[in-house]
Formats: sequence, C-alpha cells, structure tokens
Amino acid sequence: MSERVLVIGLDGATWTALDPLIAEGRMPALESLVDRGFRAPLTSTVPPVTAPAWSSFITGQNPGRHGIYQFYEIDPWSERALGRGAETFLAEPGVVVNGKALGGPKLWEVASAAGKRCVSINLPMTYPPSPINGLMVTDMLTPPGSRRFTTPPELAAELDDYEIDLTPREKDFTSTDDAFLNRAEIVLDKRGRAVQRLFEREEWDLFVAVFTETDRIQHRYWQYLDPALAWSHGHEHEDVRQRVLSLYERLDGHIGRLLDAAGDRYRVVLVSDHGFGSAAFRRINMPVLAGAIGLGSKPPASSRLAKLGLTKKRFYKYAGFLVPDGRLRNAERMARDRALRDVKGKLVKLHDYIGGVWIHAASRGGPVPDEDVPKFRDSIIDRLRSLINQGTGTPIVAGAMPRELVFSGERVASAPDVIFFLDDRYGLDPTPREEALIYKWDPPNTGTHRSDGIFLVAGDGIAKSDPATPLRIEDCAPTILHLLGLPVPAAMDGRVMAEAFEPDFLSAHPVQMSGESYSTPAQGGEWDSDDEQAEIMERLRGIGYVE
Repeated sequence: MSERVLVIGLDGATWTALDPLIAEGRMPALESLVDRGFRAPLTSTVPPVTAPAWSSFITGQNPGRHGIYQFYEIDPWSERALGRGAETFLAEPGVVVNGKALGGPKLWEVASAAGKRCVSINLPMTYPPSPINGLMVTDMLTPPGSRRFTTPPELAAELDDYEIDLTPREKDFTSTDDAFLNRAEIVLDKRGRAVQRLFEREEWDLFVAVFTETDRIQHRYWQYLDPALAWSHGHEHEDVRQRVLSLYERLDGHIGRLLDAAGDRYRVVLVSDHGFGSAAFRRINMPVLAGAIGLGSKPPASSRLAKLGLTKKRFYKYAGFLVPDGRLRNAERMARDRALRDVKGKLVKLHDYIGGVWIHAASRGGPVPDEDVPKFRDSIIDRLRSLINQGTGTPIVAGAMPRELVFSGERVASAPDVIFFLDDRYGLDPTPREEALIYKWDPPNTGTHRSDGIFLVAGDGIAKSDPATPLRIEDCAPTILHLLGLPVPAAMDGRVMAEAFEPDFLSAHPVQMSGESYSTPAQGGEWDSDDEQAEIMERLRGIGYVE
C-alpha cells in the first residue's frame, strides 16, 4: 500500500462549473478521478476567502484558532490597522497578513517532522518560504520581483521562466478578453511545466500544487461556466466562451500528465478553498446600514468635505504651504481620536455578502460600557435580522449571530463581535455610489466566492461514493495526514473523513491522534518593507479583495 499523496488544489473550483465540463468530455483526466474516487462538496471558512480558507487547509483549524479572517488585519482598534481612529462607522483594511501570521502545526511541518519528503507549490499563505523537508515555492503574496520565493533559495534559479500570478493590471477587469485569456494561458502553462518538472524529480511523499487560474477566470467569466446563466449571453460572445472552456481543457491536460506520472504510487486528493456563484447586482450602502443598526448616523467629516470636492489629498496639497506637515498630521490624528470616542461600533466587510460588526466597548476606549456589550450586541443582531427590502418585502439578511457561534479557539477575539450573512442577491458596498440603503449596480466581475468548494480522493482503500453531506475544509489536513500513515495532532479542529475510506481499510489503519498542541505565530505577518506590503495590497485590489 502506498502512503504517498498527491494534492492538486484548484482555487475556487466548484462542481457547479466542473460537472458540465466533465459531462461534455472536456476534462477526461478529472472524469477519471471522479469515476474511481470519493467526492463531496467541501464547506469553506467564514468568510470563503483564499487567505482564511487555505490557512484552514494547512492547519486543520477554523479561523477562530489560526486567527486569519481575511488577507489583511480587520481589527479597527489595532495599533497596526489603517484608519483605526477614522471618523467613520466603517473599519478600513489593516496591514496585509502573510504566512508569518499563521501558527501551527502546519501540514508540511507535521509531515516533515515524521521524515516525509514534501513539496508545496503556489499554496496560498506560504510566503515567506518556510523550512521544509523538501521544496517550497510560495504564493500570490510574494512581492512582485522578489527572488526570495523558494526553499531552498537556490531553487529560484531553476524557475527562471515561472510566474506566480497575473499582474494587478491584468486582473482588474479592464484588460481586453484576448489579453486576459492569453496571459492566463501563459501563466497556467508555466505553472504546469514547473509542477511537472519538480514532481518527476524524485519520489515525494507529499506533493501539493495549487492552480489559481480557475479563480481568476471565474471572477471574470462566471456567466459562461454556470449552466443556470446560459440565457445571459448571446452568440456574439461564443468565441470568448469557447476560449474560457478551452482553458479548463488546458488545465485538465496538466492534471492528466501529473496523474500519468503518479500512476498507482500515489493516492490523489483534489481540493478547492471555496466555491463560486453569481456576483450580486444589488448593493447595500454600508454607511446607511451602520445607522440602521444603531452604530451612528452622522456622516463622517471627510465624506462631507469630499462632497464639496475637498479630499484629504487636496487639503494637504493646499494647506501644506501654510502649516507644517507634522502639525497637520498631528491635528488629523487628534480629530480622529476625538471622533472615535463617539463611535459605538464599526462595520467591516469580510466578503461580498458577509459582514461583521465591532462593538466599541469602554475597555477599548469606546462609549459602550462593557456590561452593556451583550445587550447592545443582541440589539444589533435583531436590527440586522429585521432589515427588509421595502420593494419586495423580503429580508436582506439571511443570518446574524455572535462570533462565538461561528468560530472557536484561542483567537476568536480577533473576529468581529457580530457576524452576518446577506441574502445572496445582495453585496456589501463600503464606497456607495448612491445614498439609498439598497441600489442596483453592475459589478465588473460576474462571479464571486461562495461556500461550497470541492473535495475528491482516489486510490487504494478509498470508497467510491458521492455523499451529499458537505465536508469541511478543516477536515483536509487530518485526512491527508492519515493517508500518509501519520497521527493527527490534537490541535486540529478537523477530523479524518472516515466516510471516504472503505471499512476494511479503516479497520486495518485506525485513526491515531498525537498530543501536539496549537502554537501561536512567532511573528504577526510583518513585511520586510512598507513598499512590499503596499505592492501586495495593490495586487489584492486588482483581484477585488480590497476596494
């Protein structure tokens, strides 16, 4: 029996898009895995975003334990957060997090410590590269132009034509279809060749390779991939549609070559960090929403000045001739701190349809007495649940609850006090185009993240079934460790997916646990320079994670 595991990650993949392509015969390699394996929908994290989701894949932990809730810090009271004293009821994104912010035990750490040879290629939340018993090539959080993206460092020289991702300009939905698709094909092929070359180098025990092109394509071209949207595009778009579908055929070719090289020496796991669905065409005005749930209703001074054409940039430009820059910034800081004292809470956009509310308790320097926080939290939840679209008479919010009902673990306090989910017909807008609570808007992207991703495992001892019950992304690391013949650390929230194995296999190979406990990160995700952090933030804006 082989204890080697090949993991193929398809960022954002969903059976909604893949099943029709399989049925049309466009993805024969993937079809062969489905025919001989166990597959299921895979429930992502809250929110279903790359950074927290792949962090949960790596650690087997929910965000309440590993502490990653977005690509950036979301705590508006943190010393590291941007705009923490801003005169607003919205929380602005803080510094971008990276792999340094992720505690352990991590999948490759456990496998390496057991003497397993490991490879990780393009797995999000791996920059900067970590020590590993094998090879590591980091992810989209690698600063553009950096040569520090591999373990060992000399591996970078072998990857001279490798590209980690499309550039921000190529992903911001303004490039032409031809330009975007041409570059997506080039980057995919470069990644596929590098993965194949490293896979064939020697006998690895654990080989993880993530293809992110599926996510990039689905953000822009979801209407061509969801059968329910076939009515939305005419024959004039058929050339673009065929090119989109051919990119999935191209991806399947790379998967097929990997499977051929793996043969029966490896069990194969196919996984995505989240799924996909249609982007919402109705937007929720977040400043108005803040007033509706009791956080406040006074528009920020900066917004009132902006309506007069006086932005902060212009103010500094003209007032800078009269007042020293240091005094201007000190005055701004004092004004922001005074304004913050009156802010009862802040809204944060965790994802397009998922929001959070931070309550500004007295212990944080705010106006809400600590003993009143539970009551104020419950009133916010009640107001969220009672929000109605007056035009249709239907609720806007599908669910709202305290963070403790969503997350568990040592870092739950890093999450907003309240988590809420919009009906999937709506999306949150922190920079509203209109003054109404609800308004229509044509998003630049047709697809957005949804919770249900994919999971598939094939090989010896695997049950050939298709359960309807979704599994959790936290279950991936324990299951992969079990496939490697290793015990599962007690610090992992996930479980070994027992239903994926044949009963005889489980009897012969019972699940074992180790006493390894959760370890906090040694560093908080610091970057080598502010320029690096700014470059990565710009990359996230290009994909739409930051507005």
